[in-house]
Amino acid sequence: MLTLDVWQRLNALAPQERMVIQNIWDLYDAAGAHLRELLVDGILHQSCLPQLSYISNSLAPLTRVDFIGALPTEISFQILRYLDGKSLCHCAQVSKRWRCVADDDSIWYRMCTQHIDKKCNKCGWGLPLMHTSQRRPAPQHAVASVDAPRQLITAAAPSVEPANASHDQSASQQRKKYRRPWKEVYAERLIVERNWRSANYSVRDLTGHKDGIMTLYYDDCMSLLITGGYDHTLRAWNVQTGECLGIMKGHTRCVRGVQFDDAKIISCSMDRTLRIWSMRDFSCVRVIEGHTDGVVCLHFTDKILASGSVDGAIRVHNLATCVTTTLHGHTDWINKVLILPCKRRILSCSDDMTMRLWDIETRQTLRTFSGHVAPVQSLQLILPRHHIEDIEEEELKIVTGSLDHTVKIWDFKTGQTIRTLFGHVEGVWCVDADLLRVVSGSHDHTLKVWDIESGKCLYTIEGNSGSVNCCRLSDTKLISGDDNGIIKVRDFRHNNRVAAVNAPTATTPASCAVSPNADSVAPSH
Repeated sequence: MLTLDVWQRLNALAPQERMVIQNIWDLYDAAGAHLRELLVDGILHQSCLPQLSYISNSLAPLTRVDFIGALPTEISFQILRYLDGKSLCHCAQVSKRWRCVADDDSIWYRMCTQHIDKKCNKCGWGLPLMHTSQRRPAPQHAVASVDAPRQLITAAAPSVEPANASHDQSASQQRKKYRRPWKEVYAERLIVERNWRSANYSVRDLTGHKDGIMTLYYDDCMSLLITGGYDHTLRAWNVQTGECLGIMKGHTRCVRGVQFDDAKIISCSMDRTLRIWSMRDFSCVRVIEGHTDGVVCLHFTDKILASGSVDGAIRVHNLATCVTTTLHGHTDWINKVLILPCKRRILSCSDDMTMRLWDIETRQTLRTFSGHVAPVQSLQLILPRHHIEDIEEEELKIVTGSLDHTVKIWDFKTGQTIRTLFGHVEGVWCVDADLLRVVSGSHDHTLKVWDIESGKCLYTIEGNSGSVNCCRLSDTKLISGDDNGIIKVRDFRHNNRVAAVNAPTATTPASCAVSPNADSVAPSH
């Protein structure tokens, strides 16, 4: 079928010329396939260069095929599944039909499984998990008394319903039924990962401690942070609002370790005790003794509590049976203990410059990790943030920080060093890691963010007024405490573009280039 432009040009000719052209078209239309090819060959050979150029330019739009529109939807899905994120966004801008296929949930679900909480084998990018889209509200500990009844989150409905109650219930049901598209999930996480890579974040200072911060523990679901330090106290913070929810007093010396779950907070101190506090009102419900010197670190699961001390001993408490066992082997301070996901083994690091793997049942050292040339201050497992019970321990990696100014990544199975990270100019006091990055804090007043695979220092974060004694890494936040009692919360989800030292510009690969609104391709510069 001829286009409107061709008809208009034909009608503009003289009647005799119009008849000649029409006769040629009719003869071509009536000819068979082999005659048509012969006619075209003759026309091409008799055409001059400008006419051949015109033919070439005219063929491009005529030979385009809308295969997405022509093919069955199932086949179109299979084709687009091979594209990266940027190409999918380009496809969504072609037409309504292309957008419908390119935005399909099954395609973007595959993109999410390739990148979220792991690094993609094709592009090398990974995206944070951010599994808590709806946060649990932090309980109102500070305003509730010890004997006050626990209040419901949602108040009971009144006996007389208002006239628009049915409308409100319908709207509520619609909100509950809403399911976020996987494209939106992908785009949200991409924004956060870009901020991590280019060091764009907002900073909030939490002040209240009267001396240095030595330990902190953060729960991203509740937005709850517990800190402890040299002022002998623990403080609970709502990280979203910056409000101090409560102060826990009872320890008589420096608080060196803390951890909590939904029901309890456990802390340890240089006063040789561990204390269990109620999450409801922050009251101390139990004191655990047994160490012969200051307690430096702790870690607990649902039934097991492990603690390490200045006396070089690790005590393992069974919270259900109240049975305690002691592990001996280190010759100096125990700086960190970590119960493995199997709950049958423990990792520890010490001032004796070694790290040890223990069997809880036999109380024997299974493996000794040697390589640091100064006290090992911190260790962390590199784990995914979900389904950790399914992880094979032989596939684990360990990150350690030492006063020899280095961070090391270890192979769990062999006990050998995989990589040593150089960059700090003074001792490393704390480390934390996930599957995408490693963070270390040092006596040189800085935090460093490292790429977990290459070992390259991505950038250095300054601004701490003292030695960085503790840090905690989540999908969207980096929280640290220093020697001057200041807690810094760096939020990479809601940033005001604070630039770190040597911070690179995040160059988004093709497989990750989705705009914040998830509807278009982000411009690349």
